Amino acid sequence: MNAELPNITELFDLTGKSALVTGASGALGSVAAKALAAAGAAVSLAGGNLEKLEETAGVIRNAGGRAHVIHRRPDSEENVDGMVQAVLD
Repeated sequence: MNAELPNITELFDLTGKSALVTGASGALGSVAAKALAAAGAAVSLAGGNLEKLEETAGVIRNAGGRAHVIHRRPDSEENVDGMVQAVLD
């Protein structure tokens, strides 16, 4: 590998960070959540389909990552505030 290219693992190291992924019960949100977890982030998964959220959380946990399910949609200020509070707790 070219020594001048940045190391992608170091460049995107999210160890010790938290991430909130809305739409995590959908295909793109699920992939984003898995990528963030693979980079070391503790991921909070938010969305409307509890079964899909739990499925994605299981994949992350089985790979050694940390995942928290928040069964809410970001369709109101109250729900968004609740999601953020769940991440902070």
